[in-house]
Amino acid sequence: MAALGAAARPPARIVVQLMQEPFPRGEPAPGTNQSIEAYLIRDDSCMWELL
Repeated sequence: MAALGAAARPPARIVVQLMQEPFPRGEPAPGTNQSIEAYLIRDDSCMWELL
């Protein structure tokens, strides 16, 4: 979290995307598992945001 405080304009949200394997952005990838989670930054903590 220290890096967030050093930013000129701290982000309001952090998004994490995990993929089973790389694939080109915007192209379909049937059979490739992925997980996307978002976190809001509040009072020096990350809060999980339901997508």
